[in-house]
Amino acid sequence: DQELELELNWERQHVDDLQQTLRGVSESQAALVQLNVRMERKLKEMELKLEYEENELLKAQLQALVRSNLADVPAARGGGGVEASQKNLRGGGAFRNGDVVQI
Repeated sequence: DQELELELNWERQHVDDLQQTLRGVSESQAALVQLNVRMERKLKEMELKLEYEENELLKAQLQALVRSNLADVPAARGGGGVEASQKNLRGGGAFRNGDVVQI
């Protein structure tokens, strides 16, 4: 009986050890799942930040291109810039009060 009791105690200890190991594995899995969720969230934030920065760069490039093209318009029309255009509108007689201009 004593030998059987020792074997039974050993089996109980072995079962307890296995249960403890399984709890540790479960906790590790839960921690890994949480870490994975945080990493996915961080990756998404980084992707959005990168996309935002790329959009800002494209926006700046587009604005520079528009400014460049607008600067070329007076030269294509014969030069003089905004001041010459305003002078032409005031003194050239091309427009009169009540005229409708379509753009």
